[in-house]
Amino acid sequence: MTNIATIYKLSLVAFTYVVQVYGTSCPVLECWFVQEKSGRGGGFPAAMSQEKSLIYVRTDPDSAGGETERRPPADINPARVYYVTDPGASLCSSSLQPPEGSIKKPQCEINPFLPQPAMVQWAAPLTDSAHSPIYLQADWFSASLQGLDGQLTMSNVMRSPTAANKPNVILSVFSRTVSVRSRLGAQVVLDCGFWVDPSSPLSAGGFSVEWRYQFRGKGRLMLAYDGKNDRLAQTMEKGAELDIPAVHQTGNASLILQEAEVRHSGTYICTVYLPYLLAQVSIDLEIEEPPSLSVSPPTPQMLFPGQSLSLQCQASGFAPHQLEMRWEFTGADGTVRPLGAGRMSGHRQGSDGTFTQSSWLEVGRDGQDLADGGEVACVAVHPGGTRRAHIALSVIGAKSPTVEDSMAMVGVALVKRSKTGRWEFQVKTRPSDWMAIVSGVMDSIVILDDDEDDPQPCSSTSSSGARTNEKARKGSCPAPTHITQSPFASSKKESHVIQLENQRLFDEFLEHCATHTKDCTEGPAVMAFLKAKHSKASLEFLSSVEFRNTVGRCLTRAQSCRGRTFVYINELCTVLKQHAAKKRQNLVTLPQQPETPSPPPPMPGPAGAQEAQGPAEPTEEQPSTSTPEEEEEEKKKTAKASRRQVCVRMHA
Repeated sequence: MTNIATIYKLSLVAFTYVVQVYGTSCPVLECWFVQEKSGRGGGFPAAMSQEKSLIYVRTDPDSAGGETERRPPADINPARVYYVTDPGASLCSSSLQPPEGSIKKPQCEINPFLPQPAMVQWAAPLTDSAHSPIYLQADWFSASLQGLDGQLTMSNVMRSPTAANKPNVILSVFSRTVSVRSRLGAQVVLDCGFWVDPSSPLSAGGFSVEWRYQFRGKGRLMLAYDGKNDRLAQTMEKGAELDIPAVHQTGNASLILQEAEVRHSGTYICTVYLPYLLAQVSIDLEIEEPPSLSVSPPTPQMLFPGQSLSLQCQASGFAPHQLEMRWEFTGADGTVRPLGAGRMSGHRQGSDGTFTQSSWLEVGRDGQDLADGGEVACVAVHPGGTRRAHIALSVIGAKSPTVEDSMAMVGVALVKRSKTGRWEFQVKTRPSDWMAIVSGVMDSIVILDDDEDDPQPCSSTSSSGARTNEKARKGSCPAPTHITQSPFASSKKESHVIQLENQRLFDEFLEHCATHTKDCTEGPAVMAFLKAKHSKASLEFLSSVEFRNTVGRCLTRAQSCRGRTFVYINELCTVLKQHAAKKRQNLVTLPQQPETPSPPPPMPGPAGAQEAQGPAEPTEEQPSTSTPEEEEEEKKKTAKASRRQVCVRMHA
């Protein structure tokens, strides 16, 4: 027994020492004492007065270092200096102790407090007696405190003997999460704890806990618990829970929301009731859900220089409604250029409370320089996070023509005959020269329409000798629109050799396209259509270098981009249709006839003299045996045969 008594005494001494040391570590709190001014009435709001105040905190009233050893500043009224005893040490939190030399201070406010019975049904059983206890006859104060950087919020109810300025903490309610942010669907815990002085006679009367929700002037009861009768109040809120065992054992009255929703955003008030007393703290909850972005059209796009494209970016499923949307363009060199916010729509709210907003942008408009293409990004900046959506953009023809482009586009060459008899080809590849040459060629093209009554053919045949009209035909007949021989091939190849090579190249194109279109329903029909167009093309075109260049370009591009096989089939069909035999009729030169001397003019004489000379030689104009209607129909057919011609006057 002696050993046990000795151990107990040593433990008590150690505990007393720890309490004394801990008590001296509590901060000195600078507060404001706020109360209503007397003498104001008539329904007007009461005026408030503020005075500087100090709180000296200790955990044990008998600890070393009494109030006699502490000297308050001279600018503070001694009546507003309070020596608070806090056995629960709630006022000794590190969040209430600023670093030395810091300009940031915790917020503290002291107000007079009036004990009174609670009016809510779950706290009414705490004050069944009609008489107030004598214990309430004292000076009561409430202190509201907020720690540094929002780490703590606290509300205390203190009792002091009359005019003693030595209050004791009776009830303390606190929360370590002043502001909470959560995503949709997540579990949310709103921290709230309380401490009651066990030496107070009010602690034996039981307690009650209440959680209320407020948002923009509207509120509702979330949860209420009667700790005296161990009963939960009936509420319409679903998914809100309270850990009842923890409330009784440790004073943990935290509210648990099983699944966060947009409607849960707002302010939550945790209130703890004792008989005739209450204290409360508020906690802000913000549901932040970042948006989901979608860009339309979603696939990579191709533009020509000067062409515009309309893009739409939709941000959906975000909360709250604060959202900033903008567009950015990232070039091939990695340079980022802002494109603005575009045209914004209004907010649309869904049934779950989330919002949707859209932005439209037209790229390539008003001379926007997109260079060689790049990536257009839609950026959405939201409190819940920043989201991006991208779309690839290619600009066709932005660079100067390559060798393939020069052979595939216009194929303009200035052909000159050198003194040695060889052909020299001079191709202008600068972009400015290309545009000038193309404009000149287009201006020199004359299309003779079927509807014209008086067609003007580019060349005509004559019944006179070829030698006589050879220079005239050379002056009126233009050079062909395509290169008749490949500059990369031997000039000794004949047309039938080129035709065989072109046929092999066309067969290779057919084989490639048939392989990559066999899985499509329309594949066989498209291939049959291509073969039909090839069979109707003129023999002159099928034996030309122009046809070889066209087939080679389509084959090369189809092999490099298999997903666009139908595009290049369509391109080749278009070229073959333009060179169909029925639309490109060659002019046939009549064979040369020997000149026949005309007979001498008849001499004047009697009427029968001409008959005596015999019948005259037939001339070029023979008497017609057909009717006038048949002659007119024959003229119309002859005119139609020569109308569909294209005259290209190449300027050297």
